[in-house]
Amino acid sequence: VLGDSARSANEETTPQAAAMATTQRAPARQPTTTSPDGIGATILLADDDQLLRLILRERLARGGHEVFECGDGFAALEIAMQERPEFLVLDVMMPLARGLEVVRQVRREDGWRPGIVMVSARTRVTDRLNALDAGADIYLEKPIAPNALVEAIARLGEDSTPTRIVDLLGPVWATLA
Repeated sequence: VLGDSARSANEETTPQAAAMATTQRAPARQPTTTSPDGIGATILLADDDQLLRLILRERLARGGHEVFECGDGFAALEIAMQERPEFLVLDVMMPLARGLEVVRQVRREDGWRPGIVMVSARTRVTDRLNALDAGADIYLEKPIAPNALVEAIARLGEDSTPTRIVDLLGPVWATLA
């Protein structure tokens, strides 16, 4: 797991120190988790909640996906630009760089349009609209059911040009014929 480092039993770790440990290390060149058969999409999973990353990583790997992961926005942007995964799963509120900033930077890149799923505990309609306006494709509220994330990625993979329609209950997907 990126961001984990060997430390003595009596050494304290603050959230800020943990975030800095994540970014001081170069991003992995290989995914942190791969399926036994090596099939599936490449996915960047960026969230400062290590337990959530573990749960989602394991579920995505069972589905045959290769998963890169990190715990802050700076590392997410670095890995995204270096590895160019097919999908990004980004927490809105991460240390060092917010998920929305990562989305904006990725969307400025020519010739690469990954599917982007934003995850957040923020539930206001304006939060959803801000994420979609920045360039996210789907907004999921925490707590996230792992199968809901798998379904969101599958939807993005079905049609590379979905039409986003937002109502008060959240994003609804439609494909124009």
